[in-house]
Amino acid sequence: MRWYRAVAFDLDGTLTTGGSPSAAVLDRIAALRDDGVRMLLVTGRNLAHLEADFPGLANRFDLVVAENGCVLRTDDAVRHLVDPVEPALLERLSSAGVAVGRGEVLLGAGADAYDAVVEAVGFLGLDVQVVRNRDELMLLPAGISKGTGLCAALAELDISPHNSMAFGDAENDHAMFAAAELGVAVANAVDSLRRCADLVLTTPNGAGVAELLASDVLSGRQRLHSDRRHVVLGTDAADRPVRLPAAQTNLLITGAGGSARSYLTRLVVEQLVAQRYSVLMLAPEGRQVPLDTLPGLTVLGGAQLPDPAELPRLHGIDRSVLLDLSGLGTTAREAYSQAMWQQLLAHRAATGTPHWFVIDVGQAGTCRIPWPKGTGAEQWGLCVVSGQPDQLDADLLARMEWRVALSQDGGQEAVLTGPNILPQSITLGRRLTTPKETMVGASQGREDRSV
Repeated sequence: MRWYRAVAFDLDGTLTTGGSPSAAVLDRIAALRDDGVRMLLVTGRNLAHLEADFPGLANRFDLVVAENGCVLRTDDAVRHLVDPVEPALLERLSSAGVAVGRGEVLLGAGADAYDAVVEAVGFLGLDVQVVRNRDELMLLPAGISKGTGLCAALAELDISPHNSMAFGDAENDHAMFAAAELGVAVANAVDSLRRCADLVLTTPNGAGVAELLASDVLSGRQRLHSDRRHVVLGTDAADRPVRLPAAQTNLLITGAGGSARSYLTRLVVEQLVAQRYSVLMLAPEGRQVPLDTLPGLTVLGGAQLPDPAELPRLHGIDRSVLLDLSGLGTTAREAYSQAMWQQLLAHRAATGTPHWFVIDVGQAGTCRIPWPKGTGAEQWGLCVVSGQPDQLDADLLARMEWRVALSQDGGQEAVLTGPNILPQSITLGRRLTTPKETMVGASQGREDRSV
């Protein structure tokens, strides 16, 4: 299974080296597209100039985001994602002798016209942002960027931004990196973008892009964790934050104290939901973790428990669901769980979501978890919460990359073990939200507000 379902590319300076993209990078894009990975071109150019300078290039991509996020081109339509910049700005700049390029939505000028642009925007009282792209300026409606355009394109494809990767080289690619799970700067990128990138290539332009596209990163056999995407568990003895990757890993939470397990589980889940990862939480024995007040998560149980076949529909690209099975008898619970796993694992293999399955097996410790084996992303994204981990399947335990053992007294102290680190004492961090003290029974399951 692939983690990255979509790849976004800047054009000038990223795919190109003063001319057209190389055959090597275009061949890699075509091969991945044939294999089901969606390819997106995200450029500051307008569509007319793109076609004039690179005839047919747009057709090599599933979608094109043009004019720095202002325009979206699909197979059958071109649509503006925002209203055009006021014509009065073009008139004032032109009358001041500034050479202005005009797209369908944005305006463009040389970087040396910055003072004149700022003066004109201020004089007219417009809500316009000025974005630099090396030696060019783009005048955009406020709030629009390559990042917002990328998110709109991904929504069109029903792909989570967490399942996307972005390549760029210039200042206007910052927002695209912020939106994507992984931001990759080519070797010739400006220093500011290199500093914020999750990965900086050693080869410039399209040659560097082609190398990464041919690597095991896109196949799912090699993981790259973004330092920007993490979950804070707490602090170490020196009061430094202790972080885990927010994706593509597995976590086991253990300890005799149910309240401490609940506290840490909520701490993890609320951070994942706040970052808009899609989480499926299963509570076979009832909600040990009070998540009823968590915005962005829907709690279902009792009469509101959906048919397992409906679960993929409930899991949009950024929706999270808690299933409380305590209202079912033992036989019905096992049948429901089996059907749930079948539906959601197939959905995940096809779409990449849910990103996480959080299974709260409680003190009993027994719960069948048919977690897939493999060498790709299918093996990651499982959090198991158990009071008796020795009763879990040995093979499943072996795949728990990170483990948090809570103190026996139910306090805030714990021991963390993980790859390439010695066991580490930590103090659990503070939660983002305050849960209800009174648990809601399965027969009272309800749908919470979402954000």
